[in-house]
Amino acid sequence: EYGWEDLELGTRLHAKGLTLSVLHRSIALHRHRYTASDILNRQRIVGSAKYLVNTNITRRIVHGLYGALGARALTRYFMKKWGDTANFPRLFAIVTAGEFWYGVHNANKLLKSEDK
Repeated sequence: EYGWEDLELGTRLHAKGLTLSVLHRSIALHRHRYTASDILNRQRIVGSAKYLVNTNITRRIVHGLYGALGARALTRYFMKKWGDTANFPRLFAIVTAGEFWYGVHNANKLLKSEDK
């Protein structure tokens, strides 16, 4: 599962007095070959590992409505059916964010199911 190692490393470096500088002209490529379903599963796992970070009440309400109103089920169905062929960046961003927050707010349930 995602370990937030970049944030942890940054915290340790900062505690030792080191600073990071942005290299605006740098180019990096971090490439994965994921299907749309793989990305949604990854977002849930990433979100479930985020239990150390505080979330606010507004995010909890928005996520609760996202699930309760059926938007999560509808967008997951859409992504499963057409996610690998359709190109809707805005929708994809909404769905992956929804799965991330699903993982955040259901971390205990998700982490327990992965331990089995």
